[in-house]
Amino acid sequence: MLHLKGYSVWVVIAGTSAQEYGVEVLEGQNEVKCWIPSEEGKTFEIRIKDNEYHTPTDAGVFVDGTSYGGKPINGTELREHCKRGFRTSPTTVRPFMFSRLIVTDDDSLMCSASPDIGEIKVIIRHTEISAPSHHHVSRWTASGTKRNAPTQITVHERTKKAVDHQTSLGQDIQSQARFIESKPYGPPLLTFRFRYRPIAMLQANGIVPRKRARSQEVELGPEDVIDISSDSDSGELDRLRERIRLLEGRQQERVPKKIKREPSVKRELIVGEVIDLTES
Repeated sequence: MLHLKGYSVWVVIAGTSAQEYGVEVLEGQNEVKCWIPSEEGKTFEIRIKDNEYHTPTDAGVFVDGTSYGGKPINGTELREHCKRGFRTSPTTVRPFMFSRLIVTDDDSLMCSASPDIGEIKVIIRHTEISAPSHHHVSRWTASGTKRNAPTQITVHERTKKAVDHQTSLGQDIQSQARFIESKPYGPPLLTFRFRYRPIAMLQANGIVPRKRARSQEVELGPEDVIDISSDSDSGELDRLRERIRLLEGRQQERVPKKIKREPSVKRELIVGEVIDLTES
């Protein structure tokens, strides 16, 4: 969870709050940023909370450089918000989902890569909020109101720049909309950035520490335990010495004896010489 000047913003992946790494606060720019691990195929949502309400604000959500609208914060029942994805109807949403970045060798896409791929961004701005409106539900059904869902990004293989994941949209899930009229204005007050990458890439770059392998533990059985208490030291030592003598004796019996061979004498026979091989 990132905190800055009374606001908290965090990312929840598959129901669990993402662990942030390399958190950096830029006070002069009113900005805070970090890294989070992403996992292909897992859905996520973005949560925003105003802990110290002073004035109505709007939390604009951007994923991979695409705007997904804002969430008005009015200090009463709207102090905390959750952005789950792209709304397709007043009752359904296509959730955010991490997916593999699509690459190609098509040179026409050489300069098409956005520098914002792999980033979730929330911008807090001033806003004017009016009362909740139910007219938006009827407007939503009009043909001109429904927006087309963003498509997956394809980049040239030489311009991906150490980015393996992007955000796509999953299948529709149930989510009831609440329509609030708001008009953001003015420059950004605060900016929250979550740069996401596969955990292996974050570990390779020293952002996430690698897990140490657990040392192997050997479980001892009753026969392996030796009582060396003061009452039994003498008897136990005698038994150990006797055991060692027996083992050493067995080891010596197993060692094969070496046969000493006399050096061979080479003798040349003289032509016509007869060697008597009979017993003397």
